[in-house]
Amino acid sequence: MNKRPELTHEIARDQFEDHYWLKNELVAFCRINQIPASGTKILLSARIAAFLRGEPLATEATKRIVRPMPQDFTLEMKIEKGWRCSQALRGFFERMTGKKFGFDEVLRQQIAQGEGITLQQALSAWEQRQEMKPKNTIAPQFEYNRFVRRYRALKPGLKHSEVVTAWKYFRSLPRSTRPTIDELAASGPFS
Repeated sequence: MNKRPELTHEIARDQFEDHYWLKNELVAFCRINQIPASGTKILLSARIAAFLRGEPLATEATKRIVRPMPQDFTLEMKIEKGWRCSQALRGFFERMTGKKFGFDEVLRQQIAQGEGITLQQALSAWEQRQEMKPKNTIAPQFEYNRFVRRYRALKPGLKHSEVVTAWKYFRSLPRSTRPTIDELAASGPFS
């Protein structure tokens, strides 16, 4: 396996971006260097890259106005500033769609920003996005899950421990020289 550089304030930005880091490693780096350590792995990586470049840190709104939400919802209600993706709102959408409902990124943003659209408009747009999106996609930030799904599809007979070993090897490689998952499965040391 290739040896990753140590994650310190002396690492070059391109080296940092070329390697896979666990979230706890990113959080530890942030805490040591007085960088805000809350947020997603993607946000932490952006903050660290900015820090290494000597630029202002990437931020996201940390303070949100939270207003009391209605107990009962109607399709004619407008989304107001300070609403959140609550279980009550999820239950309302499930009753309206008649199926299991999940907030997607667009709808989460609309609710968080209080866009002033009606719940009917939000629901209609959500339904259109559901029809257009491929089923069972895994978001980019879940690299391990994406790797495991693809690797298992290419090599269905492997034990879980073998897939994990392949993942550890894959993530240890710099992104710039890393083979694709398909290439690793076809010709890598785990074929």
